[in-house]
Amino acid sequence: MAAVQMVTCLREGQPGQVRMIELGGGAGVLSRAYRLRHPHPHSIGTVPWIGSNELQVAAEVDHLLLGERRIEVPGNSSLIVVWKSPSTGRGGIRPLIVAVGRDGSELSRIGPQDSMDSCTWAKLSGQ
Repeated sequence: MAAVQMVTCLREGQPGQVRMIELGGGAGVLSRAYRLRHPHPHSIGTVPWIGSNELQVAAEVDHLLLGERRIEVPGNSSLIVVWKSPSTGRGGIRPLIVAVGRDGSELSRIGPQDSMDSCTWAKLSGQ
């Protein structure tokens, strides 16, 4: 039997914010630097994708883990994250983003295909 994880969503960082990690606008392009270094013809699937997302995080979030990278959260809790991933032919793949509190505990996470973080899902499902 799987263990049930208790999720406690803390107060939000900004007025009107309902999520621990809130996705804003995003963008992505095929890596121009890669294409300049490798001028020979190549498949679109072999060129790395450079993606970005605007994030607003709750005040309790000390830092984010973006895949293997640690990203400090600025005082206003608003930032833009950038990553490189393989191209899928229709874009890239956003890495897992984990919000970590000052005590090192995981507060919430948002997966590559998710539109809402785990804390928000827990609130909506009544957990």
